[in-house]
Formats: sequence, structure tokens, C-alpha cells
Amino acid sequence: MEGKVRWMVRPIEDAESFARDICNQWNKVFRRLKNSYWRSRFKVLWEISASEGEFYELANELYRCAYGSELSRQRWSEAWQYRNILHEDFNQAVIEFANAIIGWY
Repeated sequence: MEGKVRWMVRPIEDAESFARDICNQWNKVFRRLKNSYWRSRFKVLWEISASEGEFYELANELYRCAYGSELSRQRWSEAWQYRNILHEDFNQAVIEFANAIIGWY
């Protein structure tokens, strides 16, 4: 199932609309992670190798800000399994975190 986008509720009609949708979702989350407030909170968790639950709190808050609804713990748990949020390279870890939030895993 790798490569499936789990946040989409409608079928993919064509590659162009898929690419547009994934870019829109990515921008909703990643542009926030460029902000020093979100980035510094992520960095603190990353530096201490925080747990899935500790990262969930931040992910859920960011998800609510981007989408206006809650990120389910079940969905986060699944994303945690497929994404390397504690990647040794900080910038890659941010990308992994953003992908986990949008459901690209």
C-alpha cells in the first residue's frame, strides 16, 4: 500500500489532478513547518527523540490548524510506522513529518 494517499476521500481522476491535490495538501502543512514557531517545536521533539505520542500532540495541533479537524490517533500511528520522523537529518525529518501529517505514506 506504499504510495497511497489516505487523506483523499474521492477517487483520483487523473495524474494532473492528483499532482495538484497533493501539492495543495503539502503546502497547507509544509508552509506552516517553515514558520519558526512550528519548526522550533518540532526541533525540540526531534532533538530529544520524542515518542510517537509526543509527536502526535504537535501533529494534531498542526493538522487542526491546516484542516480544521482532528488527526486520528489510529491514522497517526499508521503514519508513524511508515515515515521516519526521527531521521538523522533534520531537514529530512521535517519532510517525513509533513508527509505523515498529510497522509502520504
